[in-house]
Amino acid sequence: MADFFKALGFVALVMLTTLAVGAALVMRSLIRANRVAPGRRSAAPLSWLASPRLAARLHRRLRRAVAASDFAVGTIAPSAVPLCEVAGELVQRAVSLDDWLVATLSLHPEARRHRLAQLTGEVREIEVSAARLHQLSSDWRRCLDQATEATAVPLPDLHQRLDAVEAALRELPAPAAAIPASAPAPARTAVSRPSR
Repeated sequence: MADFFKALGFVALVMLTTLAVGAALVMRSLIRANRVAPGRRSAAPLSWLASPRLAARLHRRLRRAVAASDFAVGTIAPSAVPLCEVAGELVQRAVSLDDWLVATLSLHPEARRHRLAQLTGEVREIEVSAARLHQLSSDWRRCLDQATEATAVPLPDLHQRLDAVEAALRELPAPAAAIPASAPAPARTAVSRPSR
């Protein structure tokens, strides 16, 4: 009977440990999902992931703007160094605005309303900048693709090149032993000698 309780205790301990690790992993992923910029800690409460309050909506808009700029310079035009620098500045500004949004939580409701109205305009500017950055990166990529297509020299098909080399080799006079057995012997034509 004592062994049964020990086994039951062990199973319960394993289950509790699994649940605790799972809960910690879920919490960690939620905290990372709540960040405005990847790798930058945010003091925004986790309730802002779904809250209908204005500060939470502005926080989510900043997250989307940063994600759009990261996509633009990371995927569409990763070699565009000037655009990468602008994207870095945009991320800095978005993180700073997010800190201001968190700070509004401690303000008096009237002052908070006024400050959120100011921050709404600044968030809108970040969104417009992110949209322009995305458009510029698309234009950058299109120009690079057009330049590559204009300078690219089309290469003939590999099989065609090999066929041409094989045909040239067959036209050369060669000893009978040098011609592979699988290759058909070249046709000999009678050469008429001119009469004297």
